[in-house]
Amino acid sequence: MFLLPPVVANLGAADLAAAAAASSRPAECRVATPSHGLWQAARQPELGRYCRLLARGHALLGRSPASALLAAEQAERVLATRAAPALLAGRALWALGRPKDAHDRFLVARSRAPGSLETPEVLHAFAASSLRAGQGEHAHSAYRSLVPRVGLLSDRVARQRAYLEASLVLMHEGAIGEAVGALTEARRREVVPGLSELVAGALALALDRQGRREEARGVAAEAGAPSWLLALAEQPNARADVTAALVEGELWAIAAMVATFVEGDSAREAWRRYLDSPAVKNVALRKHAEERLRLLSQPARRR
Repeated sequence: MFLLPPVVANLGAADLAAAAAASSRPAECRVATPSHGLWQAARQPELGRYCRLLARGHALLGRSPASALLAAEQAERVLATRAAPALLAGRALWALGRPKDAHDRFLVARSRAPGSLETPEVLHAFAASSLRAGQGEHAHSAYRSLVPRVGLLSDRVARQRAYLEASLVLMHEGAIGEAVGALTEARRREVVPGLSELVAGALALALDRQGRREEARGVAAEAGAPSWLLALAEQPNARADVTAALVEGELWAIAAMVATFVEGDSAREAWRRYLDSPAVKNVALRKHAEERLRLLSQPARRR
């Protein structure tokens, strides 16, 4: 049975722990001076309990998202018009594998406070949950906003995942130049076993789609043997463990690209699987795959 590299297989806990540690207190829970705090407590006696619940929820987010969700729901009952409980609930629901519910809670938070989704950790969770929930427009917008802020994420695994996810979403909608930029930055900044090889494969694919074939060949070599990518493409659950954005079709394209330079038979099969997938909607990307398959189907001397 094919197994993911250890770092990749355990991304969820590391990502969430970093996000929880980096979370900031909502504005209503920040007290500038003791006298202001006393005045605020007298004016809103429920505020102290509300803030304690949120602090508890954020502290639990990494190790017990179900408990964090409970704290968010309790805080919501204390002060029902604030964005912070909905944000905490969204992140907890995403950690619990409930992307549709997470996406809905993030939208509630945004309706209460338009700028509430702008911190990198929240924006990443919103983008990923939107993608899994089938809300492509929200996902594309959020990932595009996230790219210049990825460096502010507190964990290197989260940064690498965010760059990879954003680039795949951008590439899928035809913004190949932006995808190349994001993947180049990911390749330059971080080395995360398992993810860095995926980044190299995705960058090779993006470069080849731009017509930069010799550059693509060089970068594809960094992804290693294509066998692990081909095996990964066969396993939907494993794909979900790696990153929210690895839709079936695009992973077949990455595997096909890496195999193109070393394993012709495997590459042909992978390109066919990509072309047969429901993910192939962009005309230019389809033409690129068809051209690659046509070249691989020619006799070796003609190629």
